[in-house]
Amino acid sequence: MAGHTPVSVARAALRDSRAGLTEAWRVLRQRGPSQVQFWFIALLVGIAGGLAAIGFRMGIDALQSQAYGTPSVTRIHRAATQIPWYWLIAVPVVGGLVVGQILHHFTPDGRSRGVADVIAGAALK
Repeated sequence: MAGHTPVSVARAALRDSRAGLTEAWRVLRQRGPSQVQFWFIALLVGIAGGLAAIGFRMGIDALQSQAYGTPSVTRIHRAATQIPWYWLIAVPVVGGLVVGQILHHFTPDGRSRGVADVIAGAALK
């Protein structure tokens, strides 16, 4: 094994892995996913969706903690008695304005899409 440094071995392994992944991607694009591959893709999408939901909840907790001074939902009422009244009105109003702007700028007709809209759209195609 003279002449084989750990770096050269790692580079060779990465090169082989990359070649294998490139070939797998080519086969997947040409033939489509097999049933097992489809289940793995569904698993990855599910995991990504779950992580996104956790991240969304953590973002809500962080925003709530920043706005109301407490991350706990059970202590919001106690915290609400400690903050000025205008914060109790301003935070939901600003949140509504932000959501309204997002809907106005990023949807064609300024309204949100629900499950029924998605089903109807799929049925009409």
